[in-house]
Amino acid sequence: MLFGSFKAGAYSARKKPIREGVVSSKKESIDFTKFWKTWDLVHKKFVGEINDQALLDGAVQGMVSSLDDPYTVFLDSKETSDFNKDIEGSLEGIGAEVGIKKGRLVIIAPLPGSPAEKTGLLAGDQILKIGDKDVDELSFEEAIREIRGLKGTKVKLIILRGIGTQKTFIITRDTITIDSVAWKFEKDVAVIKITRFGEDTAEKLREASQDALSKGVTGIVLDLRNNPGGYLDSAIDVASIFLQSKTVVIEQSKDGKQTKFNSKGKALFSSLPLVVLINSGSASASEIVAGAILDNNRGTIIGETSFGKGSVQTIEVLDDGSTVHITIAKWLTPKGISISEKGIKPDIVIKVKENEYLTGDDVQLDKALELLSK
Repeated sequence: MLFGSFKAGAYSARKKPIREGVVSSKKESIDFTKFWKTWDLVHKKFVGEINDQALLDGAVQGMVSSLDDPYTVFLDSKETSDFNKDIEGSLEGIGAEVGIKKGRLVIIAPLPGSPAEKTGLLAGDQILKIGDKDVDELSFEEAIREIRGLKGTKVKLIILRGIGTQKTFIITRDTITIDSVAWKFEKDVAVIKITRFGEDTAEKLREASQDALSKGVTGIVLDLRNNPGGYLDSAIDVASIFLQSKTVVIEQSKDGKQTKFNSKGKALFSSLPLVVLINSGSASASEIVAGAILDNNRGTIIGETSFGKGSVQTIEVLDDGSTVHITIAKWLTPKGISISEKGIKPDIVIKVKENEYLTGDDVQLDKALELLSK
């Protein structure tokens, strides 16, 4: 889910709703008297105005929240619209992805050029307060609503960085529009940055690939740092540009059944030397691609261990336009390693200095270019 939009964190959902029917149900044996009695009591005794739709949405939200999985959520129609805008790269907010890690609300990734990045928020920052409100006293949904807001408005975040260091950030919200793929050339090397995995990402990457090939590049840097994820289909399409007839990811369902997803089509970059950059802000679909490159020995991974968000969500669209996002399985790398449990560990670990965002230095990219120049 997303900060720039509705919720945050890494999200790697199937692109289209899935209608699987009822797998198991005990609803016939459940007594709903408590629900309807509470409904009646609210209508008879509550002193304020009552919105029946809000009551129903709150009941559904409470039901999925009881599963204690931050990625299984109910979004009303407005929140669903915001989510869809965010996954396609345009919304108002601070421009940072957040998620739950070890029970804490943390910054997964500030988006490139966003107010969050310009202000100095970093991947891994733990959010302690939003304004004067303690995050521990807010639900996940409430915290996200406090952070989101209209362009030009401000939000104060108190964060914990590292061990014991608290910092205060006052961030002015803005319109966040991020191209999913951008590329540049460093001498004979193409540096391709993917910021999210949306519907247009693979197409834009093919454009970058054709441009790079026409210039006769001798190596590729694939930058997946601070990329919180996106659609599974997009991750497979992106990996397919680098991998010819290889396993990209394995989906393991709750009954232990495993389904392999393989690369498809012609791999435009099947043989050029490749370095992939990741960090703690690389999550979900980013981890799928990095894990596929790593396990298939296709390239070298440089940076820091990724976020570790390897669960599978399916999106079910309800009649009123609201959606339920349900965790249904886990992602495994081609070698069967759980992404959620370990994240993706780089071949070469390089940690950045805290002030790099100010100086413009990039030691991880420098190392990648050094390797490709040999």
